[in-house]
Amino acid sequence: MLNSYRAVLFDLDGTLVNHSDAARAGVITWSRELGISPDPARWLALEQQWFLAFERGEVTHSGQRAARVREYLCEPKLSEAAALQLFDGFLHQYIASMQPFSDAAEVLEQCFDCGQLVGIATNGAADLQTAKLRTTGLWDDRLIMLAAVEIGAVKPNPEFYARALDIMGTAPSDTIMVGDSLPNDVLAPIAAGIAAIHVDHAGTSTAADPRYPTIRGLSELLNAP
Repeated sequence: MLNSYRAVLFDLDGTLVNHSDAARAGVITWSRELGISPDPARWLALEQQWFLAFERGEVTHSGQRAARVREYLCEPKLSEAAALQLFDGFLHQYIASMQPFSDAAEVLEQCFDCGQLVGIATNGAADLQTAKLRTTGLWDDRLIMLAAVEIGAVKPNPEFYARALDIMGTAPSDTIMVGDSLPNDVLAPIAAGIAAIHVDHAGTSTAADPRYPTIRGLSELLNAP
């Protein structure tokens, strides 16, 4: 699936690392540190709500973080600076709880062994995403970080993929994207002329689509033609 491409782009959260479980564990510990009852389901719902607003360009990356804290703590008058300081407490626990998906390291190493360029195409910030890769043992100096905050465009905006290709130095036909989000990591790159593979760790996808393959785990990429 990957060997015929010069460059492979991987999404990070939900693709290479288990974001949901880490966020759930992180917010439980963080909430207890703050002396409040943990509500991980509510936190994850707020994350989805506000991160989608960020992807639509309605708030900044830091703004969506602050909004999540204000709503979760029911403190609408918190300044952005105060909210972000509190968010740092969550981030500490979240990163500490991060785990890679099985075979993520092996898949990355196979790409390197094949001489491919490997990019991390993510809607996060470079410092946080690099910290996750280091914590999970996935970081490699050969990785090319393509973080939305730093490159100035957000998936699924076509500009994100245009800028990512510029940084990678590859053409769309020479590049493939691997990710768990259909709109961000599959349909958007396909629209930009980039091949894509949908990663469905949870096994919730039922309908086959001839435009892209769906895999249940990264191990399916290992040594695949």
